[in-house]
Order: sequence, then structure tokens, then C-alpha cells
Amino acid sequence: MGSILNASFTPQRMSVFTQCVLYSIGNGIQLAAALIGLMVKYFTDTIGLLELHTWHRDDELHAIISRSNQYAIPVIPDHASEDKYRHHYGNDSMRGRNFNIMFRDAYGCKLELANFIVVDCENGQSGYEIAMGSNMVAQALLGVEHILDTTSTRHLNGSKATGDHVLRDSLLVCCSLLAENIEPSSMHAQNITLRTYLKSFCARVMMLGLEPSIRQIVTTVLTNEYGYADENIIRKIESFLNDYKNKLRTNNKLSNEDKKVVSLIKSHA
Repeated sequence: MGSILNASFTPQRMSVFTQCVLYSIGNGIQLAAALIGLMVKYFTDTIGLLELHTWHRDDELHAIISRSNQYAIPVIPDHASEDKYRHHYGNDSMRGRNFNIMFRDAYGCKLELANFIVVDCENGQSGYEIAMGSNMVAQALLGVEHILDTTSTRHLNGSKATGDHVLRDSLLVCCSLLAENIEPSSMHAQNITLRTYLKSFCARVMMLGLEPSIRQIVTTVLTNEYGYADENIIRKIESFLNDYKNKLRTNNKLSNEDKKVVSLIKSHA
């Protein structure tokens, strides 16, 4: 998925990275320090004061960030609700807890630049997710109504998919992970993440009645994102959709998550 140490701006989106980056178990302090260093490099001169925010009851993550901070950036314990600093990935076996890099402009407004997320899995494995860039900053700079209008999904004109941000976001993540030869499974964090996003994409496709158009939708996004439509990726998404649809229709032992999907599909019918 690339190295944070070699990250740079992408001219198309005026952001830092286009997708999140998942790392397996490693040196979290080193990664956090690299992330903070990037923000200092790219934003301090032009935007102003950076701040690091952690949840006030997460002593472990607060300690990691304090040890990673070589730039005398304020580390602020945030007394906001726990939900602001906890992530749920659509399945019960994965949880994430994060710190945020923010900046405060001359008017006192705060905008989020990046998240560093510690991913905790039920089986004891863990990793790190680094979400770079600021949706709000990019929206303001590019003058678009939604951040996804800066991506290749904006070319889905005339389709029901254009107005569905969940579908568009899920498809972008799926294409990115599949392009890295990651497979959906329950083995590791990246595999679980891909499986979750594929389920999300397929659920939206079924809710909106877009199954006949799925090849066209995926082809459009791949062509505009990578310059060509990888037939292997298209077939994998089509195959997952067919398998997931059959599972929802024929399996009597569905998870609570899948039961919710079935209920949503029926309500949109």
C-alpha cells in the first residue's frame, strides 16, 4: 500500500494520500512520529498551529503520541464523547482507537488533517491505519459539495450510484485493495477490511437495484482511477456480489450484520 515515509501530495486531489494505509503489527511510535513529521512538513508554514488530540481516558495512546512528538506540538486530551475516538469497521471483531492531528486557523476554527488509528482485533492481532488528508480542507480548496466529487466516482453521471456516497466510497476502497492483490477473508486486518467494504458496496448495489449496471459502474471507476479497467478486479467484485446475494437468500444462519442488510434491502424494494 506504500510507505508513509515516501508520502507526497497528489495533484488530482490536493490531499496527502488518496486512501488509508494499513500496517500490520510494527513500531507504532515510529509510524506516529512519521505521520506527525509529514503534517509539519506540508502544513505548518501555510496553515498555522498544529494540535494533537487524544481521548482523555486513553492513557496508552496518549503516551505513544507524547513519545512520538518531536516538534513541541501541543498534545491535548479531548473530553469529547468516546465515539469521536473509537472506530467500528462494520464487524464485531475489529475496533479502532485514534488520535487526531488538527490545525487551528487565525479565526480559531479547527479542521482535522489526519488520523492515526490503532486497530485491535478479536484474535489478538493488531495493526495501524493512517488516514491522511482533510476532507473539509479539500472540499473548500476544490469548491465541491462532497469530497467524493474529487474522485473518479464523479464520472458516474446519470446513475443512481452518483448520489450514493456510501456506495462510491466503498467501491473506491474495494478497487484500491483489490489492485494490491488483497483478498477478502477473515485472516488479517486488510482482508477483513476489504470483505467489509465489499459487503457494504454489494448491499448498496442491491438496495438501489443496480445489479445490471455493476460492470459498467466498476469499469468507469477503474478506467478513471487507474487508466484502464482491470478485468480481474471486475470479475472479483461480480463474483463477491453473486456469492453474497446467494448467501443472504439461502443461508438461515446469518450474522446480525447480514440480517440488517436483508432488512434494508427489503425496505428499499
